[in-house]
Amino acid sequence: VAKVDPEWPNAASALDWVEVGSPLALRLVAGLGDYWTLRQRATDSARHGMPSLLAGDRQRPEWLLAVLKLMLLRTNAGDAAFWPLRQEAQALAEERDDTVALMRLATVAQVSMLMFVGPRADLLDELARVRQHAFECGEWLTAWNASQSPAVMVVAAGRPDEGEALVASLTGARAILIRSVAAQLRGEIALSLQLAADAQGLLDARLGAVLDRVLTAFSLAGVALALDDRSPLASLRLAGISLESLPAGYLSAYTMARGVDELLAGRLSHARDAFAEREPDLFTSWRLVCLLAETELALGDEVAARAAAMRLSVPSADVSAPLYEATAGLVLAECDWATDVNGALDDAHRALATAAEFGLAQVVVDLLELIGSMLADNGRSKDASRLLAAADSARSAMSYRYRFAHRAAYVAAARAAVHGDDGWAEGAALSLAAAVDLAQRMRGERVRPQAGWDSLTPTELQVAEQVAAGLTNPQIAERLLMSRATVKTHLVHVYAKLGFGNRAELAAAVVRRAAR
Repeated sequence: VAKVDPEWPNAASALDWVEVGSPLALRLVAGLGDYWTLRQRATDSARHGMPSLLAGDRQRPEWLLAVLKLMLLRTNAGDAAFWPLRQEAQALAEERDDTVALMRLATVAQVSMLMFVGPRADLLDELARVRQHAFECGEWLTAWNASQSPAVMVVAAGRPDEGEALVASLTGARAILIRSVAAQLRGEIALSLQLAADAQGLLDARLGAVLDRVLTAFSLAGVALALDDRSPLASLRLAGISLESLPAGYLSAYTMARGVDELLAGRLSHARDAFAEREPDLFTSWRLVCLLAETELALGDEVAARAAAMRLSVPSADVSAPLYEATAGLVLAECDWATDVNGALDDAHRALATAAEFGLAQVVVDLLELIGSMLADNGRSKDASRLLAAADSARSAMSYRYRFAHRAAYVAAARAAVHGDDGWAEGAALSLAAAVDLAQRMRGERVRPQAGWDSLTPTELQVAEQVAAGLTNPQIAERLLMSRATVKTHLVHVYAKLGFGNRAELAAAVVRRAAR
């Protein structure tokens, strides 16, 4: 080991110094940073190692190396060499009635599917059965894989508590990183950063797997964005990993980190290009589409933002993915606000219920700010100030500092509109959960836009229709049982809300609207 360069620029060459198949070889291989070079070696010799795996002699070093080779092949499940090899292994295991090998191969297949479709309930149930069986058999590698792989996908979907429960008894770097991402989703940003640093220390000591470094990139990118601070990204070390050779699912983590860096530097168009440069393949890479939708809206492109948000229905079709669902609802509500405020409020409240149920604190804060801003825009100053103040307090407690540009603009306008309202102190004292309860009690209360046909009261609409019918003010007063002065007041309001200057313009517009 002393002959190997301590920086491990080409760590696979370490195998040349030790006997192939020995426990030392396994030790060296397990921590390689030059993943792709080793993977090619494993692919070339996997058919030689597979019989050892299935022979059932688990005391031989050759069997250990064969296990490792299978795991390496498994990592890129789309590789053409993987599926024929697995089918051959399945046939041999069935022929020999090797239940342990069958269990391992089943785990490989389920985890591979999980990586692409996400934490589907049937896959999670099957992996739970495998995990229990593996523990009973003492197959710790299989049990570890059947615990951590679903945990990664469950947390990526926005179910932090469930993901943490899957790795509650595990202490390795990957389990720590899963806890880091879960903490981040719950708004525990300082804890998330500390856990990521702890995991990096372990990875530096043992030169951990590429997937662990990918999780580190996801974790630190999220922390950097929340803190509005590029410095956490500086600790991402790409040396020793051939990024060009990695599957796109792994590249998505580094794409996210690069896009976040561009966001924090104020280069929104560069960030958008980064988030849009590749189609999602693995379930985790849909996080880029969330960021793309928000960045498009920050750039003022509502059409592109809506299209990206609608795409998030794809990973949510057969999987409970509250992070993707709530983000889509947030962006769609922002897109609809100007044209359908009540529809936008409905979208925002549905998204808020989803985010709150799963403890997605950062999304909850964004949604409280959106709902509060919409209420402020429509004259409900007290309700707005309470929600905005509660969100502001939660931001401070979490150190959640970043806002996309469009959100910063509408929150600033809303805060200016409610400045001095006595509801602010009341809202600032609320916990985040209490603020959600308050917002949900407001759900269903309709708000009236400030302008346009939907802004007219029922009486104002009746007056406008009577004008279109050719009636004079005295005739309208007689028909609607009101004074002439009241008719005149209603007409002043109608003209202001619709932007018309006289009865002829109003009458023509009413006729056009009726024709539609």
